[in-house]
Amino acid sequence: MSNRIGIVVALLLLAGAGGLFYLLNRPTVSTVAQPVSAGRPNIVLIVVDTLRADRIDALRADEAVMPQLSAWAKGSWTFTQGHTSASWTKPAVTSILTGMYPETHQVQFGVRRRFLDEQRMQLEILPERLESMAEWLAKAGYRSFGVQGNHHIQPDYGFNQGFEQYVYQNGIGGALSDTALSFIKDVEEPFFVYIQYMDPHAPYTAPDAYQNAFGPLPELSEPDTTLVDQAQWGATYYIDQFFFKLGLREERDTKHLSESGREYIRHLYDRECRYTDDVVHDFMERIRAKDPNTIFILTSDHGEEFWEHDSVGHSKTVYQELLNVPFIIEFPNTAPLVSHTPVETIDILPTLSEYLGLSPNPFWQGRSLLMARDGLEERPVFGHTRGSFPELGLYLQSVRHDGYKLVKDFNTDQTVFYHLDSPSGEQETVDNPEKEAELLAILDEHRAAMLTHPATDEGPEVITLEDDDMMETIRALEAIGYIGFDEEE
Repeated sequence: MSNRIGIVVALLLLAGAGGLFYLLNRPTVSTVAQPVSAGRPNIVLIVVDTLRADRIDALRADEAVMPQLSAWAKGSWTFTQGHTSASWTKPAVTSILTGMYPETHQVQFGVRRRFLDEQRMQLEILPERLESMAEWLAKAGYRSFGVQGNHHIQPDYGFNQGFEQYVYQNGIGGALSDTALSFIKDVEEPFFVYIQYMDPHAPYTAPDAYQNAFGPLPELSEPDTTLVDQAQWGATYYIDQFFFKLGLREERDTKHLSESGREYIRHLYDRECRYTDDVVHDFMERIRAKDPNTIFILTSDHGEEFWEHDSVGHSKTVYQELLNVPFIIEFPNTAPLVSHTPVETIDILPTLSEYLGLSPNPFWQGRSLLMARDGLEERPVFGHTRGSFPELGLYLQSVRHDGYKLVKDFNTDQTVFYHLDSPSGEQETVDNPEKEAELLAILDEHRAAMLTHPATDEGPEVITLEDDDMMETIRALEAIGYIGFDEEE
């Protein structure tokens, strides 16, 4: 092995607050709502990695991008303003599975630190002391199975807690579906399945049958052709753009993509979404045929940026194109509902708790959404990113409430303030000192509460990877654009 290993950290595609605040303000568990049939329903949690909320009902070339999920959503409980807790996978998924914000569960970084000379790396893992969704459901008699395609949340990193079978599978969506279905083939009810599809994540390479979806791709100039190839594979263009946007590079080494080149990338992404629509619909239909008494929950860990703020990928900002994610629940034999009140993915566990009539974990920081049938009270929702490496010095948090949004950089104490309900949205800041001060106070109180939450007492749990394990991790993360790897002799 070479004496020097150079890592170019490209957290281009990577890619919270409130313990005490929510412990004091969360609703009590209702005993009114009960399962709709004698037997407890199965639960299927579908997380589509990197799926923006706006793609569910989007059109391209006058054709629906995700027609089957769009139709399904209309017959389910749809929360149009679903909100993830973090703008990249590892902290976001941990929040879903534990019902806690990133600074509370403290699983915030991917590769936490590199020791270049010693050729080893450290990774934060999901601690055993935190109860996962699978562990909580096991107490109610559920058998749990997990299949997912993101290297950051593989079994060795603690995410298999409570699962009878849990696998990391590097493959396209249909293969993950088959694995999940094989796990539950002969399983008696009730069961819990967590499946995370990676298809909309870069590189945007839909199967051959979808290469003509939405018509021909835009024509590219010669410079765009090179940049597009690099961009979709997370290579030079993304790395360069990432460092430049974070102020770690004074000038860009690569040129900007033209609008045609940008539209080319968006088109590739929509092809992936179209394939995912077929895969997820087929998976749900096959589960329904076996066990119709099933709750289906569909969401995403985060969205994706496509130059709305001159940025691409994810993890490095907390704009709405990253934080606003699909949030759809199908309860068996329940009338559909649409809610435009902002909600959070940490609300999934409290919602299941009330629906199933089970005791909640007191560490949870979300709330039940069953009250949506009578109208949800609006509460602040929060976003978070520190990127994947602490060495980057990235530390952003956001709070959204009452149509406004504040973002604070905790490294510089600088804030920006938006009126999301205005025509300019997050394109222009607004001047409203009184409202800005209100949201800043909420955010600061929220963060202070997280840092004093009982779950934070022992700090993050870390493992060390060396030799082959380290190299395997590097290659896996490089393949999906998280690391650009360069080995020098």
